Amino acid sequence: MKKLVTVKSISIVLIISLLLGIMSLMSISSSAASKVSSISYSTQKKEIDPEDHYDYDPWGFDKDLWDNFEGPFFDFPVEGDLLTVYYENGTTEIYEYLVDYGMDEWSVSRYQWVNVNDANKIIPSDDVTFSEIPYSDFEHNTVLTATYKNHSANFNVTIHNQVEKVTKKASLTQDGQIRWYCDGCNKTFNTYSIDRIKTVSLSKTTFVYNGKVQRPNVKIYDSVGNSYFDKNVDYKVTYSSGCKNVGTYSVKITFVGNFYQGSVVKKFKILPKGTILYKLTAGKKAFTAKWSRHGGITGYQIQYSTNARFTGAKTVTVKGAISAGKAIKNLKAKQVYYVRVRTYKTIAKANYCSAWSKAYKVKTK
Repeated sequence: MKKLVTVKSISIVLIISLLLGIMSLMSISSSAASKVSSISYSTQKKEIDPEDHYDYDPWGFDKDLWDNFEGPFFDFPVEGDLLTVYYENGTTEIYEYLVDYGMDEWSVSRYQWVNVNDANKIIPSDDVTFSEIPYSDFEHNTVLTATYKNHSANFNVTIHNQVEKVTKKASLTQDGQIRWYCDGCNKTFNTYSIDRIKTVSLSKTTFVYNGKVQRPNVKIYDSVGNSYFDKNVDYKVTYSSGCKNVGTYSVKITFVGNFYQGSVVKKFKILPKGTILYKLTAGKKAFTAKWSRHGGITGYQIQYSTNARFTGAKTVTVKGAISAGKAIKNLKAKQVYYVRVRTYKTIAKANYCSAWSKAYKVKTK
């Protein structure tokens, strides 16, 4: 009798457990069996910043194609988004968009909608679809739509369209500044410095007269050593008239455009053509130098010294372009002298001298 009671008790326990299991399964599956009445959607990405969409090329697409791309480069959903499903039987389920750390056949992490109360309940990511973000003419405040089981829910997203504005132009004395901001709400995303102009130089500062117009090029560098300056875009160059005859000429560099301001004037010279010292004749405590004549000059200068470095040298001026020789007297006897000659032209009381000729030596008698 005691054994029969024990078996009966066990049977009752088993029956109760079975009933509870069936009730539990019915409870779990009730929402799945019930039809969806509506959904709601909440996103973690309420604002799309410029780095999310505009001119952002993380995979190295063709640059020419990408430069013509307009609009956001961003897709929903994002991890952490919440999908709330309402059923006709009054039950509600919330699903979160999470990474399924199992890898697919391409070794890429998979995302799925996971029930926040029961991780075994999954909605495949492809079952929830979204309206596309417009690729052109998109609004600052955009309404997007999530759809599941033929039910839709709208949600708002702010799409920031980044534009730039130069708030201060760079010059020779100060850095400039660019502000990047949204033209829809004026939100500032970043500010960048425009490096100041450090050096402005000419490719050449002296030319030798050749009867033709001669002008140097302009070289410009910023404070970090870059030379990203485009002529007629960032700066303009104005030369003095002429730039042909012997004299001094000006080059005015004026900074223009959106990023730079100010101006600077540089000078360059055109010097007379040099001459050739072709003969030295020794004399008693003297020597005579002869050179080739040149037109269009004021005269010649002869320089002589007792050493090849011409330290402590003396210079004698010979006026007149037609002159072709000069005797230098009152020197030391039996002394070696190094001699060279150059041309010069006087303009507005300033002498413009050519390079020195090749030096030769002579020994006095």
